[in-house]
Amino acid sequence: GQDYAGTSRLFTKMSAAGVWWSGRNHLGAEALGIEGVRGTLSPQNILRSAHALFAAGANHLYLAGPEPRWEAATPPARQHLQRRTAGLGLFAAEALPALNQYLARCQYMLRQGQAATDVWVYYPFLGFPPAWANEEEAQPAFGAEAPRMGVWPNLPRATDPRVAWLREVQPLIAHLEERGLNWTWVNDEILQQAAWNEGHWQSQGLSAQLVVLADLPHIEWETAHHLYEHFQAGAPILTYGNPANRQPGFMDYQKRDQEIAVWMQSLAPPDRPKTLEAFGDHLLTLAEERPLVYVEPMGALLHHRSQWADGSDLLFFANEQPRDRVLAVRPTETGRQTYWLDPWSGAILDLGKTESGQILRPALPAYRAGFLLLSPRPLATDAAPATLPIDGRPLSRLERVAVRTLNQWDLLVPARQGQSLFARRDTSLFDWRGEPALQYAGSEGRYSIDFEMGEPQPGHRYLLDLGEVQVLADLCVNTYAAGQSWVAPHRVDITPYLNAGLNTLEIWVQPPPRNRWVGLARQGEEAFEPYRQQSLLPAGLLGPVRVWEVREADSP
Repeated sequence: GQDYAGTSRLFTKMSAAGVWWSGRNHLGAEALGIEGVRGTLSPQNILRSAHALFAAGANHLYLAGPEPRWEAATPPARQHLQRRTAGLGLFAAEALPALNQYLARCQYMLRQGQAATDVWVYYPFLGFPPAWANEEEAQPAFGAEAPRMGVWPNLPRATDPRVAWLREVQPLIAHLEERGLNWTWVNDEILQQAAWNEGHWQSQGLSAQLVVLADLPHIEWETAHHLYEHFQAGAPILTYGNPANRQPGFMDYQKRDQEIAVWMQSLAPPDRPKTLEAFGDHLLTLAEERPLVYVEPMGALLHHRSQWADGSDLLFFANEQPRDRVLAVRPTETGRQTYWLDPWSGAILDLGKTESGQILRPALPAYRAGFLLLSPRPLATDAAPATLPIDGRPLSRLERVAVRTLNQWDLLVPARQGQSLFARRDTSLFDWRGEPALQYAGSEGRYSIDFEMGEPQPGHRYLLDLGEVQVLADLCVNTYAAGQSWVAPHRVDITPYLNAGLNTLEIWVQPPPRNRWVGLARQGEEAFEPYRQQSLLPAGLLGPVRVWEVREADSP
């Protein structure tokens, strides 16, 4: 489950390694089964959680939250509470068909071929610490408090040497990923069976170009001896930080510790790179056999690579930023047919054959994922459109002609269950948490505004960009239902509904239900008492709201 070890992807990578090293390629994971984020489950959070699991190696997701079962004596109010907290919540169910289709496409692609890694990182302990919850690595839900430490909230982390080691190594792992290197954990058994052959480390059917030993507190004698012999024969083994100087056990420890210290010191020459930047540069120099070179830093971009039996490379990318990203990657091999696969629309973008020095620039919308396929031959498909559908596609694939920002709104929130009606005219956008009358609101809010538009230009489209929405928006343009947006980027094509001249826009925004439950708990409602100490989540239309006038760019 994703709740183990504070939602750590380092732990999910260990689970994936166990699957891969056992000769299997199917890893199921529980998405958003996270303690400490009660009442925050939304389509947006499910999507972000899924991307983190996919990048770590999972390829089969399921959601926590079975149908609740009540005893006969359970009060109706508590049944209502359980129903809302056990599953997706009222605001997410209508998004499930599209969400399931998106995740199914991702899972299908990720199950093809075999995971490919550039670097093996040695893990010197048994088991993964449940107390590990690195705040920088954890993926808390939007606006929620950081996840708690699984079912061991009171376990002192400082007493576990594994936690201390992970804190030292985590920046190195993050640096590997930012450089576009794919890695996995290896243990003593894997390394003791590994052999350096034809430029690759090979063990149990998997291969890599490099082995990394990072700040090791100890290493098994057999592992150290095996690595030392291969290092003497020219195999690449890189040491980052301090080399190990002892074994973890006590058998013949005086003799063995001395031998380990000598061997490991030989693997850590004095002139080795000692900073993260220098070490990363050195890794990239040695890991030459990669399908892509990343021209720009990866940043907040998750990735995973697999290889198919026909020689194809499939690369998964997920954008974790609230803005569009354009990748800049250079294929290392010419003559390969390249495709960009969009799991959101199901479209396939034919990028042609790779050429020498060519830089591919596929685009990713905010909080979306995509696949880059490099194949030795064209796909057997009749549908390979030259462009992606305009609805939901990133603006970076379109030429931006003009933009209009909608600033002053009328806001109406109906009364509900003891809550007074709220009305405010000509207001800027704001977070409901900062308004005492709305901080516990459970009703939809209706935002309305009038704006002028010129005569529509032939061949131009008009996209309504809502900016940040918490958490779901229904749109109405000139009395026509124009669609719904439940996941970023919140963009809807409103071209068919616009008039030349005056237009009226209405946006109904549903807030997160948890804020209402927190309010009921603080008003003394016993059934909602578990929410009394929970934090409030962002709510409302936060914007900025813009109308983009766009046209197709000359090239994708």
